[in-house]
Amino acid sequence: MAQQSKITVFPGAARGLARNHLPRRPEQLGLWPFPVQRFYPADDTRGSGYFGEALANGHRYYLRGTQAHRLAPFSDLFAYDLCRACEITTPPCDSIELDSGDIVFGSRYERGSVDGYVLSELLASEPDLRYTLALQFSRLVAVDAFLSNSDRSFSNLLWLPEDCTVVRPPAYDNGEAGGAVIAIDFANCLFTSGESLASPGFDAKSSSDRFYTGLARAGFIEGRQVGHTLNALLTLPNGFLDMVLQRCPKRWLDGEDLTRIHTWWASRQRGSRVDQTEEWLANVAKISIRHS
Repeated sequence: MAQQSKITVFPGAARGLARNHLPRRPEQLGLWPFPVQRFYPADDTRGSGYFGEALANGHRYYLRGTQAHRLAPFSDLFAYDLCRACEITTPPCDSIELDSGDIVFGSRYERGSVDGYVLSELLASEPDLRYTLALQFSRLVAVDAFLSNSDRSFSNLLWLPEDCTVVRPPAYDNGEAGGAVIAIDFANCLFTSGESLASPGFDAKSSSDRFYTGLARAGFIEGRQVGHTLNALLTLPNGFLDMVLQRCPKRWLDGEDLTRIHTWWASRQRGSRVDQTEEWLANVAKISIRHS
């Protein structure tokens, strides 16, 4: 798969928009920051882009701060909500307040990563899971390509069995038999790529490139479901972004960030990006996409 170029989507003129032209941002409605109760030892973390684990609000969280990029916490929040709008399961999330006063993104801790061995064991014990897994992986490849997320691998997927005894919050209710693939870790995509957004798709030889190439060869990418997810991305209302921003702590985005993101989301460039995503999936990833 070829290396992706950059395309400018945040024109400099957008910086000149007056602050009062931005939609009013109410106080956050869904992510009141919960104070950290205690940190877990560093050697017990998941690694990846998360910088640690902590107990807060009675739950264990992976924490995402601004170490890798100042927009990484917002990137994760945006991607989690985008996934849910496209019927992709993500963990519950909250904002977490550190002792320093910093507010970071917290993704609810869940054990049970899906690696190749676990996948083969699941299919051996429940062969009917193949269709459910194909649906879920097919949705995820469309969203990951839209977000230019080149860091997808088994290490940032979790598996929630259908008979799991933990309380299943609404974020986990995908209504499909057998269980759910849970997607985590979206810090290094879309808004964290600078003034320009990376073109849709994955860098050649990246984790995502290897991951989805393997799934496609094994028959886990279903073209109709990819097309369904692209249609969902295309028809998201402008109000979707406002919903995300209502849940976003104000300090995660400055005025220029808000202007650029709102300008892009409300423009034709968002629809064009969906079209470019479909072209990349069809021509580079060689996925036969069907719309119904």
